[in-house]
Amino acid sequence: MILLFSQDQFEYTTDIIFEWIQHLGGNAKRINGKELIENKHTILFSDHLNDCEFNDINPSQVNVIWYRRWLNSEYTLNRNKKVNSYLRKEFYALTQYFFSCFQEKKWYNRHDYFQEFLSKTEQLSIAKEVGFKIPDTLITNNKKELVTFFKKHGSIIVKPISDVESFYDKPTKKLMGTFTARITEDYIKQKLPAFFFPSLFQAEIKKKYELRIFYDKGVCYPMAIFSSKNEKTAVDFRQYDNQLPNRNIPFKLTFKEEGQIKKFMEKSNLETGSLDIICSQDNELIFLEVNPLGQFGMVSNPCNYYIEKKIAHNLIQKDHENK
Repeated sequence: MILLFSQDQFEYTTDIIFEWIQHLGGNAKRINGKELIENKHTILFSDHLNDCEFNDINPSQVNVIWYRRWLNSEYTLNRNKKVNSYLRKEFYALTQYFFSCFQEKKWYNRHDYFQEFLSKTEQLSIAKEVGFKIPDTLITNNKKELVTFFKKHGSIIVKPISDVESFYDKPTKKLMGTFTARITEDYIKQKLPAFFFPSLFQAEIKKKYELRIFYDKGVCYPMAIFSSKNEKTAVDFRQYDNQLPNRNIPFKLTFKEEGQIKKFMEKSNLETGSLDIICSQDNELIFLEVNPLGQFGMVSNPCNYYIEKKIAHNLIQKDHENK
C-alpha cells in the first residue's frame, strides 16, 4: 500500500498525485496532519516500539510513503496562545512518534517535518562550492552597513531569510504571501531606523529570464520564466500579473548544469525540491535558493512534464518492489 502524508489545505499537488495513483491502478491512502487531532477513528499507539494503528492503517501494510507537508502553520488548536503553543508541541511529539512507526527505507522522499533545512546562506555556500555563481548577499540589522552595501551595488533587493510563507488574511479575505522586493536608497534613508529587524539583502542582478527547476531523485524538470520585461514581475515572478501572464516554456539544461544541481542536492541532503535560478544578461546562471517543499504544478502543467503522473508511477513501482 502507498501512504500519502499531506495537509488538507493548499495542497493541490497531493490531490493530483492521489488521483493519478488511483487512475493507474495503485492502492493508496492519504493522511492529513490534522486528522491526528480531529479524526473520530481510533488512534492506538501501544508501548511496543513501532506498533500503532490509525484509520485502519497498520505500518506493516505500508510499502512506500510520499511526504508532502503535514499541518498548516496557521492551524489553531486552541484560542489561548499559550495553550495553543503547548498543544502544537504536543502534536509535534505525537507526529514524531507516529512517523517513527514507519521504516526509514519505505519513505520515497525523506520525511521533512523534522528535518532542519539549510538556511539560504548555507545553500549559497554549497551552490558556490559546486560551481554556481551566486549574488552578493548581506544579512544585517544596521542601517549604515546597508547604505554601504547599496552604494557598492547601486540596486539591491530584500527577501525572507527563511522560506516563502503564505497565509489567509481574514479581514480582507485574501491570500497573502512574502516575496522578493527591490529596496531604494530613499527608503533606506527615510524609512529605516538605525537598527531594524535582521533582514537578508542581495545585489540585484539584471536577468534575461529566470528558471524554476523541480528536482526529483536525480531528475531535473526545468522551466524558463520570461518575467524580466514586465515591471510587476521583474523582481519576483510571484508578484503575478494575471492580466499579462509571463511566458513559461520548457528549458534544456546542459550536462554540466544538471551535474551541478545533482551535486548541490546531494550535498544539501535533499531528494526533492524546487530550485530558483536566474540567467543574467551575460548568460550566466545565478543560483538563488531551493525550497525543499516548493510547488511543482506550476512547472508540470505549462511544460507538459506530467510530474505528478511520473511520481505516482514511481510510487506504484516502489509499492510492488517492497511487498
